[in-house]
Amino acid sequence: MMEFLSIKRALIILIFYFALTLFGFSQEIKLPNGKFGGPFSTISYNKHGSAITFGGGGTFIVKNNSYIGIFGQVMSDIIPRESSIEKYKDFNMKSRFTGFWFGYIKTFNNSPKFYIVTYTKIGFGNVNIDNPNNSIKYYDNSILISPQIEAIYKLSSFLEIGLGFFYDFFTGVSLLSYNNSDFNSIGINLSFRFTKAN
Repeated sequence: MMEFLSIKRALIILIFYFALTLFGFSQEIKLPNGKFGGPFSTISYNKHGSAITFGGGGTFIVKNNSYIGIFGQVMSDIIPRESSIEKYKDFNMKSRFTGFWFGYIKTFNNSPKFYIVTYTKIGFGNVNIDNPNNSIKYYDNSILISPQIEAIYKLSSFLEIGLGFFYDFFTGVSLLSYNNSDFNSIGINLSFRFTKAN
């Protein structure tokens, strides 16, 4: 637990240093999308099966084609990723995270309604297995690092839709007989972005 907390503090300091360095000294450029926020959903897959996650996030700095924001997400029971441990066969594998995301926006002059974003989410939370029938849960704290690439299309002056791919890396997992590799997964992301012009 102490090791996890020290890693968490170091990452928070690194995040704020990165944000100040990247955004504090950059010249502001007016982006076509400005600040944005909205819901997203993902379908991910690993050796234990598929899962659906719901979440949302928003940016609070958009400068020089880069941005920083916050997000939150939780894995649902809609498609249960069932535990492979014999004693816990009636439990589902899940996760819950909140944190920061950093991204870069690549626009195209000949396609003003289309652009590409690459970003990384760094989340603090836990992985867990729970039994939805009797509210029993076992969990372990973890840090999520999730690099992503997403294609965005502008539907209107205030709404954009995105489709992308990601890989979730989990760190520090020691839950029963599970480790990081049991939660690491690849997936597809669908997002809706409500924009505010600069």
